[in-house]
Amino acid sequence: LAAGVDNPEPQQNDPSVQLSLGASGPSGAIGDRYVIVLVGLPATGKTYTARRICQYLQFFHGSDTEVFNVGNYRRKKFGAKSPHTFFDPSNAQNAAQRNLCAQEA
Repeated sequence: LAAGVDNPEPQQNDPSVQLSLGASGPSGAIGDRYVIVLVGLPATGKTYTARRICQYLQFFHGSDTEVFNVGNYRRKKFGAKSPHTFFDPSNAQNAAQRNLCAQEA
C-alpha cells in the first residue's frame, strides 16, 4: 500500500485474522469498535445514511452495528413538540436536559 494525500499512513490487515467474537458478537476484523456521529439539519437523510452504513458493515464485514437516535430519547422524555428555546445554547437548564438525553442514548 502506498501513502497518498487521502491516506498518509495506510495499514494492511493480516488476511489470516478472523472475525473476533466480543461479548456482543463479531466486532470487526481486528476487534476495533467505532462510533460514527451524524449531525445536521432535520430531514437531510442522517438516519437513512446511518442505517445504510449499518447494513453495509453487517453484510460485508460481519460487524455488530446499532443506530442510536438521541432525538427519540428526547421526544420520550420531554415530548414531541419542544419549543425553539429548548435548543438555545445559552439556556443552561435545557442544555443539561439535552445532555441527559445524550447520556441515555
